[in-house]
Amino acid sequence: VKGGDDAPIRGVTEISIPYRTPAPSNPQAINVSADGKSDGKITHLTAGTVYQVSTDQKNWADYTADDQGMIGDFSAGDYWVRVKATDSSFKSQARKVTIGVGPVITIELPTFDSVYFGYTTPDSKPFTIRNSSGEEVTIAGVACTGEVFNIRIEADPNILTVPAHGTNTYYALQPQPGLSPGEHTSTITVTYNDTHTATATAHFTVLPQPTSEDDPSTDPPVIRSNSVSPKQLTLEKGSSRQFTAEVEGTGSYNKEVIWSVSGQTSSQTVIGEDGILTIGKDETASVLTVTAAAAGDREKSDTAIVTVVEPPIPAVEISEVLIKGNQAKVLLSGEAEGATGYDLVLGKAVKKVNGELRPVD
Repeated sequence: VKGGDDAPIRGVTEISIPYRTPAPSNPQAINVSADGKSDGKITHLTAGTVYQVSTDQKNWADYTADDQGMIGDFSAGDYWVRVKATDSSFKSQARKVTIGVGPVITIELPTFDSVYFGYTTPDSKPFTIRNSSGEEVTIAGVACTGEVFNIRIEADPNILTVPAHGTNTYYALQPQPGLSPGEHTSTITVTYNDTHTATATAHFTVLPQPTSEDDPSTDPPVIRSNSVSPKQLTLEKGSSRQFTAEVEGTGSYNKEVIWSVSGQTSSQTVIGEDGILTIGKDETASVLTVTAAAAGDREKSDTAIVTVVEPPIPAVEISEVLIKGNQAKVLLSGEAEGATGYDLVLGKAVKKVNGELRPVD
């Protein structure tokens, strides 16, 4: 108490003024797994700190952040979150957080280095499908727009799921071969739980071939020719044959080829990436065309002509005849695949008499 001119100071009392705790810096939300659920979370908080949460900024409830800096469980809606006051600090200002409905799926795509035109196809890279909800989700399909990337899968597509607060890395992305110079983009779409979707954009850059002015020591990749072997052959239904292609060029050019077959009527008539042609047993076409296009320049292609024929009928011979009374049992050696019966033609042996074939009695 302050003293006057004629009165001394009567006493001093020491007091502490609490400080105001900073507001939560960047609280985020994990949506509820479905409408009506109460499994939403508020995240990016400080583990072990006591927070207060309100839906109207009048009534507050206490929550302690767990080891992962999360509090919950909440239904969908708007929430305000603040740090609770302590004996030595005031409560903080409140931050607004919105918890939505439904699982949140995000896609994390890989990056690919730029390549020169005529490039060798880069290896595929896995990408991550991340589930930030509290429930497992089922992937219904993954697709990409345009003809820029191939999507590969390393698991059974009928059982693919993403666990709660987990990831899935069974899908991989690979640029298509033979893309023209320029910036190429494709939208990757993941469909999950039948109707929900998540998207992300993938990028791949193909640079023009360098010229000698750019780098005199660089020999730009140029594909000169492409030749298929064999050029023409005959194959039986149900058989397979290996084709090869020789791509020639200059510089560090791409020697890979893209195989295709045309003219077939059977879904079993296919050619693989290794150039092995398989003709279906039910193929009805008589002529097929096999094409090998250079991956680095699809205009450099060559073809082979394949004539399709029926496989020969295996020879069937009589190995033994058993006669009993007026009945004869004929035993055959060999079997014709798919045969449902055999015709047995009986006749007499013949010999040559005076230049003519006559029956022998």
